[in-house]
Amino acid sequence: MSHRTPKQQLAPKIMASTYQTKRKTIMTASHGGQMSKSEAQKLVMRMRDQLNMELMEVLEQETAAESQREFQLKQAKDELERRRLEKIFGIERAKASERIIATSDRHDNILRQEMASLGLTF
Repeated sequence: MSHRTPKQQLAPKIMASTYQTKRKTIMTASHGGQMSKSEAQKLVMRMRDQLNMELMEVLEQETAAESQREFQLKQAKDELERRRLEKIFGIERAKASERIIATSDRHDNILRQEMASLGLTF
Protein backbone atom coordinates (compact mmCIF):
# COMPACT_ATOMS: atom_id res chain seq x y z
CA MET A 1 0.00 0.00 0.00
CA SER A 2 1.15 3.54 -0.62
CA HIS A 3 0.42 5.69 2.41
CA ARG A 4 1.87 9.15 2.74
CA THR A 5 4.03 9.76 5.77
CA PRO A 6 3.48 12.87 7.88
CA LYS A 7 6.59 14.35 6.26
CA GLN A 8 5.14 13.76 2.78
CA GLN A 9 1.84 15.34 3.84
CA LEU A 10 3.61 18.45 5.16
CA ALA A 11 5.89 18.94 2.15
CA PRO A 12 3.43 21.05 0.09
CA LYS A 13 2.64 23.26 3.11
CA ILE A 14 6.33 23.77 3.88
CA MET A 15 7.09 24.60 0.24
CA ALA A 16 4.26 27.15 0.12
CA SER A 17 5.45 28.73 3.36
CA THR A 18 9.05 28.86 2.15
CA TYR A 19 7.94 30.41 -1.12
CA GLN A 20 5.85 33.08 0.63
CA THR A 21 8.83 33.98 2.86
CA LYS A 22 11.12 34.30 -0.17
CA ARG A 23 8.51 36.36 -2.02
CA LYS A 24 8.15 38.79 0.89
CA THR A 25 11.93 39.15 1.15
CA ILE A 26 12.30 39.81 -2.57
CA MET A 27 9.41 42.28 -2.65
CA THR A 28 10.75 44.17 0.36
CA ALA A 29 14.29 44.24 -1.04
CA SER A 30 13.17 45.50 -4.44
CA HIS A 31 12.08 49.04 -5.31
CA GLY A 32 10.12 50.04 -2.22
CA GLY A 33 8.02 46.87 -2.30
CA GLN A 34 7.42 47.05 -6.06
CA MET A 35 8.89 44.40 -8.31
CA SER A 36 9.92 44.88 -11.92
CA LYS A 37 8.36 42.58 -14.50
CA SER A 38 11.69 40.79 -14.86
CA GLU A 39 11.93 40.23 -11.08
CA ALA A 40 8.34 38.98 -10.99
CA GLN A 41 9.02 36.56 -13.84
CA LYS A 42 12.13 35.24 -12.08
CA LEU A 43 10.15 34.78 -8.88
CA VAL A 44 7.46 32.81 -10.72
CA MET A 45 10.11 30.71 -12.47
CA ARG A 46 11.71 29.85 -9.11
CA MET A 47 8.31 28.96 -7.74
CA ARG A 48 7.58 26.78 -10.77
CA ASP A 49 10.90 25.02 -10.26
CA GLN A 50 10.05 24.35 -6.60
CA LEU A 51 6.63 23.03 -7.55
CA ASN A 52 8.18 20.83 -10.23
CA MET A 53 10.56 19.41 -7.62
CA GLU A 54 7.58 18.58 -5.43
CA LEU A 55 5.83 16.86 -8.35
CA MET A 56 9.00 14.91 -9.13
CA GLU A 57 9.09 13.73 -5.53
CA VAL A 58 5.49 12.52 -5.81
CA LEU A 59 6.33 10.72 -9.07
CA GLU A 60 9.38 9.08 -7.50
CA GLN A 61 7.29 7.90 -4.55
CA GLU A 62 4.66 6.43 -6.84
CA THR A 63 7.32 4.80 -9.03
CA ALA A 64 8.79 3.14 -5.93
CA ALA A 65 5.31 2.01 -4.86
CA GLU A 66 4.73 0.51 -8.31
CA SER A 67 8.04 -1.35 -8.14
CA GLN A 68 6.97 -2.77 -4.79
CA ARG A 69 3.62 -3.84 -6.26
CA GLU A 70 5.37 -5.59 -9.16
CA PHE A 71 7.65 -7.39 -6.71
CA GLN A 72 4.69 -8.53 -4.63
CA LEU A 73 2.92 -9.80 -7.75
CA LYS A 74 5.97 -11.86 -8.71
CA GLN A 75 5.96 -13.35 -5.21
CA ALA A 76 2.30 -14.41 -5.44
CA LYS A 77 2.06 -18.16 -4.98
CA ASP A 78 -1.11 -18.82 -6.99
CA GLU A 79 -3.62 -17.27 -9.35
CA LEU A 80 -6.13 -16.48 -6.59
CA GLU A 81 -3.52 -14.50 -4.66
CA ARG A 82 -2.42 -12.76 -7.87
CA ARG A 83 -6.01 -11.70 -8.65
CA ARG A 84 -6.51 -10.46 -5.08
CA LEU A 85 -3.34 -8.37 -5.32
CA GLU A 86 -4.28 -7.02 -8.76
CA LYS A 87 -7.59 -5.80 -7.33
CA ILE A 88 -5.86 -4.05 -4.43
CA PHE A 89 -3.16 -2.65 -6.69
CA GLY A 90 -5.75 -1.35 -9.16
CA ILE A 91 -7.23 0.76 -6.36
CA GLU A 92 -3.77 1.94 -5.28
CA ARG A 93 -2.88 2.88 -8.86
CA ALA A 94 -6.10 4.87 -9.24
CA LYS A 95 -5.34 6.73 -6.00
CA ALA A 96 -1.79 7.38 -7.18
CA SER A 97 -3.08 8.76 -10.47
CA GLU A 98 -5.53 11.03 -8.62
CA ARG A 99 -2.72 12.23 -6.35
CA ILE A 100 -0.48 13.09 -9.30
CA ILE A 101 -3.27 14.89 -11.16
CA ALA A 102 -4.37 16.75 -8.01
CA THR A 103 -0.78 17.85 -7.33
CA SER A 104 -0.37 19.09 -10.89
CA ASP A 105 -3.72 20.92 -10.81
CA ARG A 106 -2.86 22.50 -7.45
CA HIS A 107 0.48 23.67 -8.85
CA ASP A 108 -1.21 25.18 -11.90
CA ASN A 109 -3.63 27.06 -9.66
CA ILE A 110 -0.83 28.32 -7.41
CA LEU A 111 1.14 29.59 -10.41
CA ARG A 112 -1.91 31.24 -11.98
CA GLN A 113 -2.79 32.99 -8.73
CA GLU A 114 0.78 34.15 -8.18
CA MET A 115 1.13 35.42 -11.72
CA ALA A 116 -2.17 37.29 -11.43
CA SER A 117 -1.10 38.85 -8.14
CA LEU A 118 2.12 40.01 -9.82
CA GLY A 119 0.33 41.32 -12.90
CA LEU A 120 1.74 38.66 -15.23
CA THR A 121 -0.17 36.65 -17.83
CA PHE A 122 -0.08 32.87 -18.00
